[in-house]
Amino acid sequence: MLIWLVAGVVTFADFGFLQGDWCGSALGGEVIERWDAPFGNAMTGSMTVVKDEAVTFHEFFVIVQEEGHWLLRLKHFHPDMVSWEAQEEVVEFPLREVAPLRVLFEGLSFELRKKGGAPDNLKVEVDGGNLVFDYRRC
Repeated sequence: MLIWLVAGVVTFADFGFLQGDWCGSALGGEVIERWDAPFGNAMTGSMTVVKDEAVTFHEFFVIVQEEGHWLLRLKHFHPDMVSWEAQEEVVEFPLREVAPLRVLFEGLSFELRKKGGAPDNLKVEVDGGNLVFDYRRC
């Protein structure tokens, strides 16, 4: 069942399945992604990639609603917390679709997969599947 993006239909509850700690292997190392419960007018999270026991980079991201539109914004950081993007720049992904346990932003999707008794699995696809993260609950 797809929920179309009509003003007022999508709420933070639609992103609730993302909450928690997710672990996996990707980008040549180990990855942990964390999503916090909504707080105020935002839902925030972070990701850290470790290769050979050293952090290679971090991401900080936030889901917000502005002017009736939902966005996921993110920013990349080197291990020393210097931003990849210019100070005033962020990467934005507008929300396109919402369905139970699935959200699709333009260029980025999240889907929770439940397998009869098995631990939850979160699939994250970037750029139409050119980069895929298969996470498990940590």
